[in-house]
Amino acid sequence: MVSWKKIQLRAQVDEDIFVGGDRDWLECAVLNLLDNAIKFTPEGGAVDVSVTTKGRSVQMDFRDTGIGIPGEALPHVFERFYARRTFALKRI
Repeated sequence: MVSWKKIQLRAQVDEDIFVGGDRDWLECAVLNLLDNAIKFTPEGGAVDVSVTTKGRSVQMDFRDTGIGIPGEALPHVFERFYARRTFALKRI
């Protein structure tokens, strides 16, 4: 449980998973996704993380009870600084 927001943190992880790659970059990516899920989930909500194997690949899913991403923003989620730019424009 993430105590300061009373968020339930649940994980479902397949056994014997190996992910090859740069450990530091993978850790940074996973922590960033988890941080965003917690940040945008309201108090008393939940964050679910699942890690499963799909053939020779590993799939990691993050689900939360937060506000979600507006449909018009979905095509831009991987653009660098998109969220900052959008929030900055809303303040003007």
